Amino acid sequence: MVLAGQVVDPKQVGGIKALVCKTGTSGIPARSGVIAGKATDVIVQSINTDGTMKDTTREITVYNPFSLPVSGSTYITCKFVNNGYWIVDAEDCS
Repeated sequence: MVLAGQVVDPKQVGGIKALVCKTGTSGIPARSGVIAGKATDVIVQSINTDGTMKDTTREITVYNPFSLPVSGSTYITCKFVNNGYWIVDAEDCS
């Protein structure tokens, strides 16, 4: 699907606006100047009623607009922005 001249994930247009995910082992690099970091191996998580989380079979591309990288194998929340991309919203950090 094309939205505003950009190819977007058709499953997300008008659908889910946020996800809990886990980064791949390499994480997501920081933004460099005006170029957002990007990872293509971010795994969507499911959460059971008892609170346990597990990997689903879906991997998505997530962009990092922030000046710090996101570590590997880290739980994050992702937000779907109006131009058709997933971005890092928050990360599990210490």
